[in-house]
Amino acid sequence: MKIDYTDAEHEQHCRAAGCRHPASYPWGQGWCALCRAAALAPPTFSVEPSFGNWLAGLADGEGCFWIHRCKRGEWLSPQFKIKLRDDDRATLVACRDTLGIGNLYDHPAPRTGNGRPSSSWIVQSRADAERLVTVFDVFPLRSKKARDFAVWRRAVELAGTIPRGNRWTGPRDWSGMLALKDELEAVRRYPEAL
Repeated sequence: MKIDYTDAEHEQHCRAAGCRHPASYPWGQGWCALCRAAALAPPTFSVEPSFGNWLAGLADGEGCFWIHRCKRGEWLSPQFKIKLRDDDRATLVACRDTLGIGNLYDHPAPRTGNGRPSSSWIVQSRADAERLVTVFDVFPLRSKKARDFAVWRRAVELAGTIPRGNRWTGPRDWSGMLALKDELEAVRRYPEAL
C-alpha cells in the first residue's frame, strides 16, 4: 500500500473512506487503512556515517550482545550493553542521545579489589533493539562480534513474533529464543587449541 501520499491525496482518500482523522480520535478507531498504515510505518532516522562507523568499532571492542532471562526465567529479552569506566560516561551519553535509544546506568566501585566506578549504556526494549539492528545493518561489525550480532539479530526478529500467552493458549513458547540463547553462548566460546 502506498503511504507517501500528498496532503491533498490523503484528504481525498479519507473523505472517500469516511475516515475520522487521527488527531481527534483514539488510535485506530474509525481510521481509514491509509491512516493506519502511516501510523504503523516504521520510523525513519538517519545516522551520520562517521558516528555509525565509530559506534560499530566501539561495539566491536566493548559491546556485549546477550539474551537476558528475566522474572525467574519466564521471559527472555535480547539486550545490548556497552560498559565503560565512569570517566568515559560522556561516550555513552553520546551513544544514547545520538540514537535516542537505551538507558544509562552508573555502577559504584566494588568494595573489594582495585575496581573503579563504571557506567553502562543498555538497550533493552524491543523497539530500541530493532532500531539498533538497523544501525548495525548499515554499519556492520567487523570483528568476531559480528557472529554474536548475527545470532542476536535473529533473536530480536523472533521477539517480535512470539505471541503473548494467556489462559486459553497457555504460556508463551520460548523454545526458539532459548535455542538462540544457547547458540549465542556457543558462538562466544573460545575455540580449543588444535
